[in-house]
Amino acid sequence: MAKIFGQKERNTDSIKFEKIRKNIDKKYEDLHDELSDAYYNYWREGASKEWQGHDVQPTLEESKVLFDKLHGLIFLVRDIEFDEENSKLEDDDSGKKKIDSMYEERLDSVKNNIKKLKDEGIEITL
Repeated sequence: MAKIFGQKERNTDSIKFEKIRKNIDKKYEDLHDELSDAYYNYWREGASKEWQGHDVQPTLEESKVLFDKLHGLIFLVRDIEFDEENSKLEDDDSGKKKIDSMYEERLDSVKNNIKKLKDEGIEITL
């Protein structure tokens, strides 16, 4: 189990898409926790705490907007990796199918949103 910002642990057993999620979720959870620390313990108080090249903004409202965009980006990037890992899976012997490629329209939307954020200078490094 992984530590959650402000909570004790995350459950990683018997979760939906467990095989994929056990392989990819930790790095995104860690990014989320680091960003949450920067925002809730610093930016929200108007204090500086650099996170992946981003930092507190001139106003609390602007800091919140930046946090929301970065937070969303973490999970958009996760969706891309999730889809990539899912496409590598074979149907298992029990007849249980892997999920279909993450609904093409959704994936296109994810990619478009990542591009929009990148155009604003909002990027993350894994």
